[in-house]
Amino acid sequence: MKSLGFSHVLFGASTPEIINALNKQKDWPAIIGHIVVLLMFTKDQLHWFIMRESLSCNQGTMAIATSVVTDFRLQSYVASRAPQWLQQF
Repeated sequence: MKSLGFSHVLFGASTPEIINALNKQKDWPAIIGHIVVLLMFTKDQLHWFIMRESLSCNQGTMAIATSVVTDFRLQSYVASRAPQWLQQF
């Protein structure tokens, strides 16, 4: 997102554990291995946020994640619109 020049970014997560862990800095040592890259990318990004979304609102994202794992679709999905196969969502 940074290299694409986006200054206002909203990340969504479907599990509250991720957001809860990020909001409790005292718990960071236990999860640092999982979030260190995220923290490095978001450092000094004043308008980058993460919010919780229900699974029903996040079906498109789940379909992309599943396709990456099961179909080995490793290309980036950062685009101006969804891939053609995702239009059903």
